[in-house]
Amino acid sequence: TLTTENSVLAPRHYQILTTDKANIQMNYPKAPDSTFLVMSSLPGYNDSEGSVILYNNLGQLMERFDYKDDFHFPLIDDKNGVSLERINFTAPVNNQNSWQSAASTVGYATPGFINSQQSGLAGGGDNVTLDTQVITPNGDGDRDFVTINFRFAQSGVTVNMTIFDKRGRQVKRLVQNDLAATEGFYTWDGTNDSGQKVRMGYYIIFVETFDLNGNKER
Repeated sequence: TLTTENSVLAPRHYQILTTDKANIQMNYPKAPDSTFLVMSSLPGYNDSEGSVILYNNLGQLMERFDYKDDFHFPLIDDKNGVSLERINFTAPVNNQNSWQSAASTVGYATPGFINSQQSGLAGGGDNVTLDTQVITPNGDGDRDFVTINFRFAQSGVTVNMTIFDKRGRQVKRLVQNDLAATEGFYTWDGTNDSGQKVRMGYYIIFVETFDLNGNKER
């Protein structure tokens, strides 16, 4: 259990919880001094999987994140020391698409300031949109993945999403029979069904949706 007193965190801001401020400053010298909150103790978190639970000062559950190491970018050989970053403040916390490994160009972590990995959520009506049409999945924090945003006029929509190469060959089954929310997103990080990076080139994202009344869109 973590208890912090006299500490106010403004919306869309970051704070560093640590028992060793000097260690963080040595490894991440860009960490803003004003964001540190030195704790007398912190629970340990396993690398493979675990849960992070956040309560408010009234003891009410605010959020629970159940993480696994396969949330990381699959092409990272050594995940030790690599932070998981939530790519959007409103992203569903326990959806793997909501998380991405921190970029190599920032030392795999950005304690105290904005996450290196961010998604661009598009607006619009009853449609599916992309936040970028070009990705370079090399872990540098610049277009490492594409965000596939959706917004439906009604609930109860099931989604299938498949990646094909320009010759029409299936590369990855990204989503299969997923009961989607009315608004949200998926991500593709440039890997195939075997977890290997695909070749440079053009790719097609094929989206199929159907509702409880049997209406289909492609």
